[in-house]
Amino acid sequence: MKTKMKFIRRFLTATTLTAVLLAPAIWAAEGPPAIQWQKSYGGSEEDSLGSVQPTSDGGYVLAGRSMSGISGNKLSTNYGGYDGWVVKLDANGDKVWDKSFGGDGDEFYYGLIFRPTSDGGYILGGESKSGISG
Repeated sequence: MKTKMKFIRRFLTATTLTAVLLAPAIWAAEGPPAIQWQKSYGGSEEDSLGSVQPTSDGGYVLAGRSMSGISGNKLSTNYGGYDGWVVKLDANGDKVWDKSFGGDGDEFYYGLIFRPTSDGGYILGGESKSGISG
């Protein structure tokens, strides 16, 4: 098949989010895809990946959960327990920004559908076990 697709293969680790860009995605006909880039994102505590979505600028948005405060290459704070954590990557896998959302309980983002907004932001959903806090 002449058309080759790119996709992200996600790996979960105890302390970091790791995204690996692989291309082409046609395993059976052409064998395993070549790694285009591989990077890890996270802090000093447990961070995990729930969803990866491509963005219109050729980058990616990662969403998951994090117990890490500002540490490693995580620049957003922790509000208590697990926080929802969103990371924006450019096409080369370099982090553009990261943002934590949470309160005194646990928050999770997983299995999400990202919807870009007219101002360039994203709408995402998840689960919160926090009261009014954070």
